[in-house]
Amino acid sequence: MKKIIALLLFGILLFGCTLPPLPGTWNNPQAAGNGSQSSPVLNPPPNVTTPAANATPPAQPPVVSPPPVTSDRQRLIGWYVMNKLMGANGAVMKSYGDASYSSESVWMVMEYALETGNRTLFDREFEFLKTRQLDPTYSLAYAELDSSFSPKTMGGRYYAETANDIRIVHMLYDAKDKWGNAGYTNVAKRISDSLLLHAVFTDIFVKEVYWGADAASPSTRMSSAGPDWVVMQRLAAESHGWTSVLERTRSHVLGCQESGLFWPEYNAAGPACDYGQGMGAAKTTGIATAAMALADVNILETAVIMFGKLTNELNQDDRISESYFMQFNGVPSGDENAATYAAVGRLAVKLDRCDSAAKIKDKLLAYFVADTGSPLYGSIAMDGTANAYDNLQALLFLHEYANTCG
Repeated sequence: MKKIIALLLFGILLFGCTLPPLPGTWNNPQAAGNGSQSSPVLNPPPNVTTPAANATPPAQPPVVSPPPVTSDRQRLIGWYVMNKLMGANGAVMKSYGDASYSSESVWMVMEYALETGNRTLFDREFEFLKTRQLDPTYSLAYAELDSSFSPKTMGGRYYAETANDIRIVHMLYDAKDKWGNAGYTNVAKRISDSLLLHAVFTDIFVKEVYWGADAASPSTRMSSAGPDWVVMQRLAAESHGWTSVLERTRSHVLGCQESGLFWPEYNAAGPACDYGQGMGAAKTTGIATAAMALADVNILETAVIMFGKLTNELNQDDRISESYFMQFNGVPSGDENAATYAAVGRLAVKLDRCDSAAKIKDKLLAYFVADTGSPLYGSIAMDGTANAYDNLQALLFLHEYANTCG
């Protein structure tokens, strides 16, 4: 071995041969060991382009966290909502692939954040509300934004669906009570003051407000699912103006229950039970929402009657219809959807009817997409569509069911 090494050294000295470059130096003479103690400067290898030092890095596609490895449907639906429907700024698409954003999703995300104690999620949605969803002049939430976050119009005017605004106010008050940030109630006060000014007709809380270059004007229709009695009672305790609105709106609603259900809309411009044309089909999600709102303020008899009507169909026909024909004394349509089961499931939990809630939970999870190869994996979907409303209601229902019914 010593003889071989000696012969090699002799060849180097005799013929001037050089040793092969050190790995990683790309044949850079400065890095070949010239006695300098500074770090070597490495030249790029062939066919490698060095970007300019101040070049803007290329845009990266959004990173979607992989789904959790679990069979827990609630966790998977939560992952789907937060990763597939919600953007980094808190905007929630109305459905997968539909880049429009409704005020309805704002309060539902806030409610879920409150129930789970997730202040980071709540504040993200709060910031989105302030910067995107809320009209800066009228302090009402645009009913819907398009893909560029510009408000959509109806008849050339902006509009708010007041059922969503009043629930946003409710969530902001609850957040102030939970986390103590006065900023929540400052915004809640702006919205509630605007509702009192613009969303009331003959002292009745109506379903929509429209505005544009001219002044804002209220609808003359009232939705039975619109009022949030808890926060309206709170507002009435703080403002005399809300007292008469609360009393007259409640009287209007409770005076028109029929066949154990509510008609979907009421006329605020005339007799209380004048329903108008085309208002015969009452959506079950609206019925359940109205019943939950009444149960929240202990008007339990009415809520229980409504719940009984819905669960009678479940027990007799193993379904809950998505709507009921009020002009035919509440005959069920026979059609089903996921949103119905999520909303009625929440009502069952609120009334502590866990046996019914368990049946409804099974019906809801029949819409769960378990195919890991599907872009809708982890969601509640119907006919190839995963709606924000369906999935947020499902998420709330499953969370409340786990906490109340186990």
